[in-house]
Amino acid sequence: MYVSLIWAMSENRIIGRQNRLPWRLPDEMAYFRRKTYGCPVLMGRSTFESMDCNPLPGRHNIVVTRHVNRFSNVATVQSLPDGIQQAEHHATRNELFVIGGAGLYRAALPLADRLYCTILHAQIDGDVEMPAVDFSQWQLRSQVVHGKDPLHAYAFTMYTFDRNGC
Repeated sequence: MYVSLIWAMSENRIIGRQNRLPWRLPDEMAYFRRKTYGCPVLMGRSTFESMDCNPLPGRHNIVVTRHVNRFSNVATVQSLPDGIQQAEHHATRNELFVIGGAGLYRAALPLADRLYCTILHAQIDGDVEMPAVDFSQWQLRSQVVHGKDPLHAYAFTMYTFDRNGC
């Protein structure tokens, strides 16, 4: 099973503010939905709570939490390896998406095969930062540039990277 990380961040690596996304980018969100649909998604407890504890439809939702019986509407596990194992048992496609937060991204990055990274072309204020990624270990597979427009306050670029040697 491929382990993929998917996230959007500002140029200063902000990914969140007060447990929410600090922007509204409909086309980027549609991209996220398309990429992850039908695949298992793995997230931390805070990320799940930021979604008002509503599972993402069309995906096997797995939440990493110390309290495995806390949520009844998703699968819960206590660790990243347990989440990967849970995903392997319930996957209809061969890709697991890690969707946040920062701690889970940090833990999953050494295991990742692919990165879907959207960079907003702006400096954003926030309180959650994406861990640093050494992009020299990755090969650019694709990029799509999206300009600023009436529905998107920021221009952004969606990148896909594969780990070198994969």
